[in-house]
Amino acid sequence: MRKRAFTLTELLIALGIIGTIAALCIPSLMTTINNKSLAIQLQNNVAAVQQAIANQKIIKNTKDMSETAFANETDFYALFQSSKGETCSASSTTKCWGDSYRVIGGRNFSLAEETPPAVAIRLKNGATIAYLNGKLNLSAEASKKALCEVLIDVNGPDEPNIVGRDLFGFFISKDGVISGNRSTNPGTCDTPSECFNALVKNNYNVPDDKHYYNTDEHDEG
Repeated sequence: MRKRAFTLTELLIALGIIGTIAALCIPSLMTTINNKSLAIQLQNNVAAVQQAIANQKIIKNTKDMSETAFANETDFYALFQSSKGETCSASSTTKCWGDSYRVIGGRNFSLAEETPPAVAIRLKNGATIAYLNGKLNLSAEASKKALCEVLIDVNGPDEPNIVGRDLFGFFISKDGVISGNRSTNPGTCDTPSECFNALVKNNYNVPDDKHYYNTDEHDEG
């Protein structure tokens, strides 16, 4: 018996179904791929900072990071001179940060919440990093141990410009340990350092928005 061929109508219906499935799945797949790429970029930049910490301990023959280039903004930036692309400041035309940011939950996030310094640097790999010494939003005990905070947008001014996607922050302790910050509102990821903490606790695997939460614990990077 000769098999019946598909009619044009059946083919069009099948193509329509395939198109609908693709329209539903491809954006989600692309978002997942992009998020993974951003997480890898963050991990690579954190590794570079960790290497700089190790080098400074050897060069300065100390375990106290306050006796190294991590003690101030100028010397910190000098550590990345070879990988620095451009310096950003209020008087420069170089664009380092996004025009606006938001948190994963949707509200707008202002960089002023992290009090970024007047100067930041854009690395050749596209990341923007800024040295902060405010030790913001830390408990009294943690603040005693912290030397500085590093704010990083792993792809500079490019989108998505979302805290927990491309904008993160981490603290460097006086003994050279990198860590995020515990959540001030458990069950959320509201600040760059909280989101860094959440991502590290998840082994740099970016979870879905609804599962992107923090706890009252913190981990080392």
